Amino acid sequence: MGKLVDLVRNGRRDTASTQVGAVAAAGVGAIGQHPVCLAPGLMEALNPRRMRFMAAPRKYPDELRERATRMAVDARRDPATRAGALKRIGEQLGINPETLRNWVIQAEIDEGHRPGTTTDDATRLAELERENRELRRANAILKSASAFFAAELDRPSR
Repeated sequence: MGKLVDLVRNGRRDTASTQVGAVAAAGVGAIGQHPVCLAPGLMEALNPRRMRFMAAPRKYPDELRERATRMAVDARRDPATRAGALKRIGEQLGINPETLRNWVIQAEIDEGHRPGTTTDDATRLAELERENRELRRANAILKSASAFFAAELDRPSR
């Protein structure tokens, strides 16, 4: 196994046949298995439960969000500043232009200028879905309790 680990650590680029030969010479793993897969700790490090695929969304203060949205809407109304407005404003305020674009779209939906689900409706919908989940859980508990007590009543007493 030492030879195989040394191959991986040294970053040596070998052909597939050389790698298979190294695996066979080291006496580990199946023939044809890539030696990197045999590096100690590598597979544990690649565990999907431990990996983060995306960074957590960045939270911006509400006042920055409102200011940026207002600036972008005003810039989009003026034909002279319309081109590249979102990118320019995003760079000025340190906001990704795509994030700013999403904020502007949501502001237009909230104002009724564009079709879609408003923020208030989305919040209310999320609350109703949460309540629905809780009620379903409570209902399932009550059903199982009811079945348990019904079974107790059906048993002959001693």
